[in-house]
Amino acid sequence: MGRGQASIIGVVLLMGFVIISATAVAVMGSSALAVVQDQSNSEHRINEMQSLSQEMRTASMSNDGTLATDVGEFEFESGGNIQVLVDGEVVANHDMNRIVNGNLVYEGGLLIDGERVVDSPEMDSQDGVYRLTMPVVSGDSLNEELRHKTTRSVPITDSTANVTIVIESEYYEHWETLFEDADDIETIPEDNTLKVMFPGGKAPEPKTVENALSLGLANQQNVGLNDIPGLTADSYNSEVGSYDPANPNRNAKVAAHDDLDDNMGAGSQGILIRGDFVTSGNVKKNMRNGSHKNFEADNVYWDNDSIEKGIPTSELLDNPSDYSDEQLYVTGDLEGGKYYKKGLLVTSNEITVTDSSTLYVDGDLELSSSDIIVESGNELEVHVDGDLVLDDSSVINQDAHNSLDISFYVSGDVQIEPQENSRSELTGLLHASEGTLHMNDEVEIYGALAIDDIVTDNHNKDHLLIHYDENLENKVLKQVSETEMEEASRDTKFIEIRFSEFDSE
Repeated sequence: MGRGQASIIGVVLLMGFVIISATAVAVMGSSALAVVQDQSNSEHRINEMQSLSQEMRTASMSNDGTLATDVGEFEFESGGNIQVLVDGEVVANHDMNRIVNGNLVYEGGLLIDGERVVDSPEMDSQDGVYRLTMPVVSGDSLNEELRHKTTRSVPITDSTANVTIVIESEYYEHWETLFEDADDIETIPEDNTLKVMFPGGKAPEPKTVENALSLGLANQQNVGLNDIPGLTADSYNSEVGSYDPANPNRNAKVAAHDDLDDNMGAGSQGILIRGDFVTSGNVKKNMRNGSHKNFEADNVYWDNDSIEKGIPTSELLDNPSDYSDEQLYVTGDLEGGKYYKKGLLVTSNEITVTDSSTLYVDGDLELSSSDIIVESGNELEVHVDGDLVLDDSSVINQDAHNSLDISFYVSGDVQIEPQENSRSELTGLLHASEGTLHMNDEVEIYGALAIDDIVTDNHNKDHLLIHYDENLENKVLKQVSETEMEEASRDTKFIEIRFSEFDSE
């Protein structure tokens, strides 16, 4: 190749290099410019959405009207759902529609940019108070203006209740970051659902009458179940009708504090429980299926720690200071109001309750061949700070077997002695949980019995029949104390969830 040709080739190569370099610079410059432009657009969208989020938060707190931000260019789509449950019951249910701007999503006050949470709903947690304000978008579409419509508050004042916020959303993991630093809260994320729980101590329930027979529960002493006479326990519901011996219910529970062995029910009558037998003691293996030569129960539970200590009857008695001298009872019918008797009250006359009455006997009460008749539609409550003796006497409600209307609270022992080869009948609750029941022959109770021990004169002959009134489950014996409520309370005493609704229709 000649010197002239080489020069020409070099010039051509140099020009090509210059052109390629210029092109590369132009391409690189265009790419860099696009990146800068994308960053600018992204920042603009973030600023727009942050401005919208701030406006909605402010409007939620102040109940302002139309927002300044133009939302006409934003996208609208269906979003998640939020529910608030108190002890399992739904008290609030809201959909959370989404406002979308590029890759930015606004849902219920949560502003999301990919994996990052940019903004969150207003949350305040201090001094035992928790407040959460959630802006929610309703409607089916977005126009240019977004307006505050209404705010609904869900206050939860029961500090013992279990409160759960359930958020269903594909962004459930982002929602969890809102609660991760809050005290007294548990979060459970799973399958597009986030459960936010304020666990309560579970408010203790008021004490009601749940057992047909409560035996030895108040003093928590072994009472000797083998001394129980023949026992039959079944149930009925006085709201439905009177007891039907041909078709009894099987909801009678007998709860006792003692062991159960082969000798229980050894009398000729045996023991038949149409319901559950529950004991805090032990039960011999051959009796655990509820079927034995002298013992039968639908179910048998032993070593049962769930048996609560019984209420001492002395805690249920009225205070005698609540009765005045004008209410002194001598004899005769009970015609309404409160009656008071100091010392022993013995009567052989029939007592008719013509109007709802309360009788307080500061001593023993002995009825001899003297029935108490409660006329239809009336209630009777008898408080005996001593022993109760029913000698050939019965307590009868003209509203057949309605035990909810009659209650006897006896601090001492109870003696029930019908005539020989006869039966005494009592309708109502007989609560003498610190005393002993002395009985002969047959005693039939339509209601329930709470007693510490049972003693009979003739183990082979005496028979206790208890027909549990299922309606007694509604009878409150003792309200929950302030101390019990406090012990069951959360640290967070007050919870308020506020739903602030917006739309553009």
